[in-house]
Amino acid sequence: MLKFNSLSYLANFKFRLCYQDQHLQSWSVIRQNQIIILTSKQKNYDRNRRRNLIFITNAA
Repeated sequence: MLKFNSLSYLANFKFRLCYQDQHLQSWSVIRQNQIIILTSKQKNYDRNRRRNLIFITNAA
């Protein structure tokens, strides 16, 4: 669990994750209350490589 002060920092962090991991094609961002879930999506992906990262933000 990581805490972020702003959504812009989260966007930059999300971009770095996409840029550094060449196996990931795209990230979908789902926001529910103060919980932001980033899920990697790939057409033919190995289930072991699928990643679900949950971040808790201070944003209202």
